[in-house]
Amino acid sequence: MGSMEKEFMTECLNCGYLASGNFCANCGQNTHTQTITMAKSIRHTFSQVFDYDSRLFVTIREMLVNPGKASLNYVLGKRIRFIHPVKYFIITMGMSLLIMQLLQAEGRVPQAQLVLPDFINIPDDKKQLIAQWVLRYSHFIMLAFVPVCGFFLGLFFGKKRTAGEVTAFLFYLNANLAIITTFLLITQLSPNKIIDTLQGLFAIVYSIWSILVFFQSSFLSGIWRAALAYICYAAITVLVIIMAIKGYLVWFTTN
Repeated sequence: MGSMEKEFMTECLNCGYLASGNFCANCGQNTHTQTITMAKSIRHTFSQVFDYDSRLFVTIREMLVNPGKASLNYVLGKRIRFIHPVKYFIITMGMSLLIMQLLQAEGRVPQAQLVLPDFINIPDDKKQLIAQWVLRYSHFIMLAFVPVCGFFLGLFFGKKRTAGEVTAFLFYLNANLAIITTFLLITQLSPNKIIDTLQGLFAIVYSIWSILVFFQSSFLSGIWRAALAYICYAAITVLVIIMAIKGYLVWFTTN
C-alpha cells in the first residue's frame, strides 16, 4: 500500500472500519462527519424530504405515476431509490390522519362514524366505546390486515410473487390511495355524492391496474384472481372482527 493511499484512509466513526473515499465500504456511513448544529439539522431534514432526488419524493412520484411497475422494480431488487414500504405507509397514513383531523376541525369533512350491527347485544355506551376504538386505531388495524391480503393475492396469482413481495406492494398501494384520497378531500369544496362515487370508482380502477401491472397479468386472468383474493381477504377480516367482538361480549358478561 503506497504512502498516498495510506494518507487517504480514515477510520469510520460508526463501525471502526478503515475506509477510503467519501463513504465507508462496510456500513455506508459518510466518512466526513461534522459537528451537529441546528442549522445543519434543519437543512439536512429539508433536503432529505423535499429534494427532487430524495427517496421520499422519488417514491411518491414513481409510486403514484405507475405503482405496479415501481413496486415490481422494488421487489426485483431496485431498492436504493425507494423508501421501505412500511415506512412509506406509516408516513403517508400519518400525514393523511393529521390532515383529516384538521379538515374535520374546520368542518370541511364530517366526523367519521361507525355503527355496530344490532346483533351485538350490549349497552349503547359500550357500543360507542368499541366504535370509537375501531375508528381511532383504524390505520393500525389496516396495517395488521395488509399481510392477509398479500397472502391471498400471492396464493391466487401463483408463484410469480411471494406473499412478502405482494405485501410490500400492498403497503405502497394503500399509501398511494391515502395520498390521493387526502388530496381529493382538500380540493373538494363541498360534499357531493357523485364526486364521492367517482372517487370510489377511481380507487378500484387504480388498484386493479396496479395489481395487473405488478403481477404482469392479462386483464381477464388478473381480474378473477384479484376478485377471489379480495373475497377471501374480506371473509377472513370479517371473521376475525366478529370473533373479536364475541370475545369482548364474553369478557363483558363475565365482568
